[in-house]
Amino acid sequence: MDAHVERSLEKLDADSCMELLRTQPVGRIAVTGPHGFPLIYPVNYAIESGEIVFRTSENMEHLLDHSIVTFEVDSFDERTRSGWSVMAHGSLVPHHQPGTFDLRGVTPTAGAVPWAPGERNIWMRLVPEVVSGRRIAGG
Repeated sequence: MDAHVERSLEKLDADSCMELLRTQPVGRIAVTGPHGFPLIYPVNYAIESGEIVFRTSENMEHLLDHSIVTFEVDSFDERTRSGWSVMAHGSLVPHHQPGTFDLRGVTPTAGAVPWAPGERNIWMRLVPEVVSGRRIAGG
């Protein structure tokens, strides 16, 4: 593809961002690590009632030590040099807090089935407070 093709960079509204989040099976949770460095973990997820839900293992419960996290999802086409990126910033909450999450609405077809081997029996949800995104397209 010609590097001189006219491109556009579009800021996405919150509704468009949430729709794009529904299209991918894997996203990334970003937290600040113990030494101030960012730690980024890929997770399989689903969108349920406007919240991002995923399963993890017991050794990842340290994610809950962070009151605010960032979740990122993207998609791109290398051939056309186009794509999009969405970030959701918010609070991460375990499912077992009273009144926080109804597991009946999340099924294997909802997309939150982990690809990684091993026990992933801890459900978490991210309650988005700010959602933003961008799309780049070639003309």
